[in-house]
Amino acid sequence: MNKLSPRTVWILAYPQMLSLDVVGPMEVLVGANRALEYRHDTGRGYDVRLITLEPAPQIATESGLSLLAEPLTESQPLPHTLIVPGGEGARDAAATAPYVDWLRARAPALQRIVSVCTGAYLLAAAGLLDGRKASTHWAYAEELASRYPQVSVDGDAIYQTDGKFWTSAGVTAGIDLTLALVEEDLGAEVAQLVARGLVVYRHRPGGQTQFAPSVWNRVPATPPVRSARDLIDAHPAFDHSLETLADRVGISARHLARRFKAEVGTTPAQYVQSVRIDLARSCLEQSSMSLEAVARESGLGSAETLRRLFQQRFGMTPDTYRQLHAQKPTTGELL
Repeated sequence: MNKLSPRTVWILAYPQMLSLDVVGPMEVLVGANRALEYRHDTGRGYDVRLITLEPAPQIATESGLSLLAEPLTESQPLPHTLIVPGGEGARDAAATAPYVDWLRARAPALQRIVSVCTGAYLLAAAGLLDGRKASTHWAYAEELASRYPQVSVDGDAIYQTDGKFWTSAGVTAGIDLTLALVEEDLGAEVAQLVARGLVVYRHRPGGQTQFAPSVWNRVPATPPVRSARDLIDAHPAFDHSLETLADRVGISARHLARRFKAEVGTTPAQYVQSVRIDLARSCLEQSSMSLEAVARESGLGSAETLRRLFQQRFGMTPDTYRQLHAQKPTTGELL
């Protein structure tokens, strides 16, 4: 039996893209072809090509690694799927203007459009994400939402779909997203074979969360807000109600709430919860404490609250998280 014609997938190459956003999805798709061969399957695989609008084929990535791409011509038929990687170049609207115009003109004829990491900037600049949900790297979610207010940006999701548009979080999330594409196209068994070959999860544990620690939030500009955040970081289990925090740092609760949100990017209550969850994660990873003890130590109160928040935040129970992430004893440690 003859094999079905492969789906053509183009990965759009531009200067200062992120190399892993290109190589990760490409390895998944090529791995799917290998999986089909391994199973003697005549299913429809992929014809993956790295293409560019640049006149010269050598494209310098953000890390300095150069990749060879195929310059586009007007006569080339459009692919089934287009993947737009992220990188510093995607966030430079002036530098990528030709790509934005090209995307805007050709998007209606494409069957599926995918962005990895900050590749969402290019789709948003072309107006393709207006009125849609989109994911990007957590560190750029706020900026993307500010620059393109018509886009509903989710800085927490690993990837999501909205119609024919698929968007993902940063870097390795592009692998998660591409595995999901393979599963949709070729089934779960093929996706699982690819994941095993790459030694990654077919569905990443924690599902829809990027696991961005609270300590990565920006440093507050004013002393009272810095003091409030330092108090929370130093003693997560203490009483950190808005009124108590405000009293400790010497400003009104209303003023603290307003300044904290402006300078940290989240409310005091949300920040407290995030820090407590981070501490609970650390306890689960590094100790054999009971769930009740972890909840008390982290300030979450009860094992029931701990379970509920972990299920909401990571898509798994605390016990499952511990099984996956507990630190293994090194040589010489007692088991």
